Amino acid sequence: MIFDLKRVNDIDSTGAKILLQTHDRLAKDGKFLLLSALEERTHVANILKDMGVTAALTRSRLFHDTDRAIEWAEDRLIFGHLGEIDASLEFPFDQLDVLSGMSENELAILKSALSRRVYRKGEVVFEEGDESKELYIVSMGSASARLRLPGTQRQTRLITFSPGTVFGELALLDQEARSATVEADEDMVCYVLDRASFDKLTSDDPSIAIKLLTNLGRELASHLRRANRTIYQLAS
Repeated sequence: MIFDLKRVNDIDSTGAKILLQTHDRLAKDGKFLLLSALEERTHVANILKDMGVTAALTRSRLFHDTDRAIEWAEDRLIFGHLGEIDASLEFPFDQLDVLSGMSENELAILKSALSRRVYRKGEVVFEEGDESKELYIVSMGSASARLRLPGTQRQTRLITFSPGTVFGELALLDQEARSATVEADEDMVCYVLDRASFDKLTSDDPSIAIKLLTNLGRELASHLRRANRTIYQLAS
């Protein structure tokens, strides 16, 4: 159960006790209470700390936004069914969706055009407004794209890229500035295709470039359809 406190400006001792009682009832059933949008050093945060709510939930179940809380809940469900996943293994190169339909020889040629980069947890891959023109294929770890909210110092997360997914393709294709900031959520390995290597691939091996662009087009279409569904749900 996730309580979103984004619009909560005050809470009294009775409200805090209700949260503790809710936590206790859920815990007995093997379930969890999560709090989101709880900013540290605020009045609400201080009340919850003084009443023992923060200690009961522990910091692992307190989140800056609901998106992170939902992610935690999703991970718990996945691990409950599949068990812990070995995050130290890289995603098989020949199974990447963006490279589907390519022969072994084509995969070898494309791989030679890519550079392998390692990013540490918290390291910024690129920032909103940057002029870099690379495409990134996540092989291990994950990263999130974030936008700064106008008039605030806060950022909102747009999407998380997990192993096997691609990001940065828009700047490679339209050569415009980066539209968001991407930061590694954990240690991450990527295969990177820069603009110069892409242009060389287009001139030297056009059939490979066409397959790559076709797969990227399918990825972009999938993102657009998902955005359309979200807009429809918000508007209906």
